[in-house]
Amino acid sequence: MNRGEQRVFDVFIVNGWRNKLIAAEIGKSEGTVKIYMSRLIREFGVTDRSELIAKTLWAKIHGLQAMIAAGSQESGASPSTSPGVLVQKEKEAID
Repeated sequence: MNRGEQRVFDVFIVNGWRNKLIAAEIGKSEGTVKIYMSRLIREFGVTDRSELIAKTLWAKIHGLQAMIAAGSQESGASPSTSPGVLVQKEKEAID
């Protein structure tokens, strides 16, 4: 996750804002924020913004802030403990 993506992630997760408000907050164009948001969604292995929030909150609740900071398997998280796999395991445990 680059610095711009991290700023978008931080503002979005904390506030849940739309791209236009995030752009104004961090001083970037709305188009740049859209690109960063698309990358974050892809990196976290989710399909949309609401799933990104859900995955992040689940990970924080379960003490996995390091994985959130890492952002993806490419950054070193093992496949069996990445946030996406953990969320899937939690869903399976509930079912």
